[in-house]
Amino acid sequence: MKKKIVLSLALLAALCFALFLFAACDETKKEISASLSKTEAIVGEEITLTYSTPDDTPVTVSYSKDGGASVAQEGTSFTAQERGVYVFTFSAEGYESVECTLTVKTEQDALFAGGTGVQNDPYRIANAQQLKNIGQMKNELLAAEQEYWFELTADIDLSAEQPSGSADYGTYFVEVFSGKLNGAGHTVKGSNTIDHLFHYAYQNAQFEDFTLELADRSITRVAAIGAYAAKSDLGEGVYEPQDENGINLWYTGVNYKGQEGASYFLGDNNAALYYDENCTVVYAWYEGAMHATFCDNSGAEFGFEMILNGCSVTGDFTGGGGNSGAAIFLAGQIGEYTSVTFRDCSFNGTITGKNVGVLFANYSWTGDDPYFRHVTVVNLTVQGKINALGGKSGVTFANNTAEHKNISEEAKACINKVAADETLALAGTENGTYTVTAATNANVAYYEIRLALATVYWYADDTYTEPWLAQTNSNNVTIRVEKDALAQTGVYKAQAVTLGDALEKGIVDDTFVADKQCKEGFRYGFVVKNGTAYLVMDYEATGNYFKFAATSYVKASVFAFDAAGTPLAYADENK
Repeated sequence: MKKKIVLSLALLAALCFALFLFAACDETKKEISASLSKTEAIVGEEITLTYSTPDDTPVTVSYSKDGGASVAQEGTSFTAQERGVYVFTFSAEGYESVECTLTVKTEQDALFAGGTGVQNDPYRIANAQQLKNIGQMKNELLAAEQEYWFELTADIDLSAEQPSGSADYGTYFVEVFSGKLNGAGHTVKGSNTIDHLFHYAYQNAQFEDFTLELADRSITRVAAIGAYAAKSDLGEGVYEPQDENGINLWYTGVNYKGQEGASYFLGDNNAALYYDENCTVVYAWYEGAMHATFCDNSGAEFGFEMILNGCSVTGDFTGGGGNSGAAIFLAGQIGEYTSVTFRDCSFNGTITGKNVGVLFANYSWTGDDPYFRHVTVVNLTVQGKINALGGKSGVTFANNTAEHKNISEEAKACINKVAADETLALAGTENGTYTVTAATNANVAYYEIRLALATVYWYADDTYTEPWLAQTNSNNVTIRVEKDALAQTGVYKAQAVTLGDALEKGIVDDTFVADKQCKEGFRYGFVVKNGTAYLVMDYEATGNYFKFAATSYVKASVFAFDAAGTPLAYADENK
């Protein structure tokens, strides 16, 4: 009987405990209602905090930034003055606390897929628009108060993109770049309307680990011009000199890949894939007046340094029809304050033209030191062909014929000098059309007549006010003529004038239309006025404001190509 009583008491106790738990579970859980009007905001943007309790118990609010100390928050509005992650904590007596998170970015941060632009947290770029958004940071990049870092997180396709504007000698996607762009092994696919990813590379610019896949026609350079000068707000084409800063360019593992069967035109004015010119400002606006500025700046201790590490080029290229030449890796003036280093780079393809080379172009320093004192070459591999159509062409190309001391005999053996054809000829009278005598080679598919024009001066706008800002000494017009159309070339031995000058002098009237386009992208037309033939160049149609220094042609050449674009022969005027 005693055992039964004890068991009953135990069961009664268990039942009472179960009823206690049931009562506790049945009690309504107290919660604070809390929310933010936005979970992401821009620095300076006001955010509204909404919070309450069912029984109107007072709620206190605090927040911490990036895991830091807690700060009391008064009121229902909050405006962050700095980027960061803000965690708001809402508390009330007898209630469980509630947390809400606010991510605050700068306007720059919002341009990209993430990141804050510093070395350990670069701005992340996932599409073409975000790459283009670098252009919205122009003022910050030029201010150079900090170095910005960018990183690709996906392949970028520019094939359907339009250029941001018309550069001086080509179109570009973004105007200026400074800092470091890491491609993280991704590919940037080029566009037929974009010549350069960036127009200017400013101060320290580093490009790393990506491949530029060229479109079927135009070249997309990483950076067209290394700028010693910052663009000012005085107008397009006007610059403000930087007195004590040179420019450093690093390309590490930045490769070019051409499309199979495509041949890319480099141009004639010291053009290159990695770089164009290192002395970009001939005259600049400074302290209320125009001043001459040059690379060596009268002995100032600054200059231009370019380093290529592990970069490769595959594809076929043409260029160098004029005297200035064209190059694959680097072009421009190798001057006293210019230093270039190539390490473990390679070229596999072809480059065809007059005065062409793989390594670098013109050398302007006239001192006693040899020109290659400023050029270091380590393990340059040349497996392609250089089809030299006369002039000074080679693995090293300069204003003399010397090869760099570190160029191997195997690399030199890649030069294929295309001999002048005994039959191919180009003749022209002072005021008559050019006559091309066909080459004997049966594989000729077309010819290119290249007209070397006089120097042009470049102005800031269409007012053509003095003084001019820069000059172009290598200025050519390339006209394609099909094999069966030699008798109807329609190309004149003429005087060259700009459309503006032709209108002013009465050579043409306002009904004239430059209805042809040369290979260089400019529109032109031939006109005969009072027995004199004129080549009228409409440079303004491409956003360039040029004036000729003289009106006569320098010289003309003709080049014969097969259907694949391989050069077969060439001839200079009247030879």
